[in-house]
Amino acid sequence: MLLYIILIFIAGFMVIDSQYRESMDEKDKLLSTINILKNQGVIIHEWTIYSREELNVNNLDVIKEIEAKLKKDYTKFEWSTDMEQDHHYLIVGTNMKSDTERERITVTAYKEDHSYQVVQTYSYTRGGWSEKDYRSFVNDIELKNSIYFTVKGSLLDVDINSDLNVKANLLLENLSADKVEGLEEKNLVSVSAFNKDWAFSLPSTNNKRFNLQVALRREPSNSNLQITIGIPIITEEY
Repeated sequence: MLLYIILIFIAGFMVIDSQYRESMDEKDKLLSTINILKNQGVIIHEWTIYSREELNVNNLDVIKEIEAKLKKDYTKFEWSTDMEQDHHYLIVGTNMKSDTERERITVTAYKEDHSYQVVQTYSYTRGGWSEKDYRSFVNDIELKNSIYFTVKGSLLDVDINSDLNVKANLLLENLSADKVEGLEEKNLVSVSAFNKDWAFSLPSTNNKRFNLQVALRREPSNSNLQITIGIPIITEEY
């Protein structure tokens, strides 16, 4: 099941990648987004930066060579491998650098005709928020390919009768984004939106474009509101 979910996730990344190859300045979108959220009283729980690259190989031997090199180069990572016959190959390495820092490398290979499409992603997740730590991290690493962001936070003591759509629209307004489409449930509102100042965009289901996603989930047990933002998409559960 885990392999199936990750394959869907990677397939979505492949659709995005042709639309979203930006310079290192893209990292500033995370910084500006978090500053906007903090100004709205949102407590930042964690943030994640993703990068990815892909290649095409002829056989599984090459993938196993990639796996061996990763395990040799990243000895602090804990590795797992999952293979489904000869169609899919999944390699996951995780490094818990501290209680608040996590690195993860995922390599997914799946068969296309007589070759394998390989997608490798790197993610760095850090709890809380420190602009100093953020700048130190992005200055020390090389994210050579596509860059994606996810931010998770919460608003405390929100009126349980407040309209989630109103809250979502206020966030979009402060993020200079216009709503494209959305999903509404009892305790959840999820919105795809478009910021015209950002060069990239992705196709939505209604043939419009979006480059930002916002999800608001009310916690039934208290008055807190969980907020997740993805640029250009939310890549984790919310």
